Amino acid sequence: MGTALVSIAFGLTASLFATGASAQATLNSVKQKGALTCGSNTGLAGFG
Repeated sequence: MGTALVSIAFGLTASLFATGASAQATLNSVKQKGALTCGSNTGLAGFG
């Protein structure tokens, strides 16, 4: 039981660090371009 909890805690911690690194890369890309480019799918209800 204790080993399973440690494994789960380690996995959650690792995923949080990976998410933060990904978000930082996205932010750096936006800053480098100088503009935020976004769009939507006109085929989805509410977006067309």
